[in-house]
Amino acid sequence: MARISKKKKREQMPVCRRFHVGVYARLSVEGTERKNESIDTQVAMAKQYLREHPEMELYDCYTDLGRTGTNFEREGFERMMQDVRKKRIDCVIVPFWKKPY
Repeated sequence: MARISKKKKREQMPVCRRFHVGVYARLSVEGTERKNESIDTQVAMAKQYLREHPEMELYDCYTDLGRTGTNFEREGFERMMQDVRKKRIDCVIVPFWKKPY
């Protein structure tokens, strides 16, 4: 029986990479009512997406409630970027939730 070269073995093996994902949700609102509901909805949407993509694994959720998007001085965003820099997460999911008219 002939041997298979190492190169051919590598080509035959499927590449299975797991991505460590950070979910970032932000809500900038003036009023105090129903703030958490939207953040929770965004996180739930992202988790549903992750259930449909087994190659992705949730590392952590990062949230900023009542923060403006015009600057990057937000606790959740800064914590997420620290984890990106430390290579704890490979990609970020930012759910988009639009209020119905």
